[in-house]
Amino acid sequence: MSKNGDIKKQIKAAIEAVKDFDEPYRTKAFEVILSKFMEKLPSERVVKDATKGEKPPHHEERIKRFAEAANLSVEQLENVFEFNKESLRFIAPLTDSVPQKQITFTHCILTGLEQVYGKKSIKATELAGMLDDYGLSTANLARGLQSRSDIFRKVGKKRETRYKLTDVGKNSAIELVRTLAT
Repeated sequence: MSKNGDIKKQIKAAIEAVKDFDEPYRTKAFEVILSKFMEKLPSERVVKDATKGEKPPHHEERIKRFAEAANLSVEQLENVFEFNKESLRFIAPLTDSVPQKQITFTHCILTGLEQVYGKKSIKATELAGMLDDYGLSTANLARGLQSRSDIFRKVGKKRETRYKLTDVGKNSAIELVRTLAT
């Protein structure tokens, strides 16, 4: 059935469920019930992906290869990252100064994203959100990453700024992940 058909069906079911209520309770109950029904419908994005026949990326094999490249087990690698379908989360404890933590965090995130998800760069705003989720300040982040131009490349300006690893950064990142995992 089409998404519109599903929505119409949900609306009819919500009307039927509240028909014995008096106003203003009927309207409020209708809104609550309909919102619960709508939560159960697939999101627009899921519907679009399903119609394209796209399969979600298979990351288990890439995680294994990443672990092997770092001479780690998958369990050890999961001491550094938490992996999900679309991205990863850095979870290893860091004990250096804030600027050094920002550099280490970014170095690891960029290599993890490239190794597992095939992402070669990250938007500065996305990186800032990840740092914030980890509990790290984003103050002077751009300056700190620019100071390590041997590891990071900045592409774009302002809201379109992206960061990626240099070849030196890629090579040293595997060792850094290994160190943090053990």
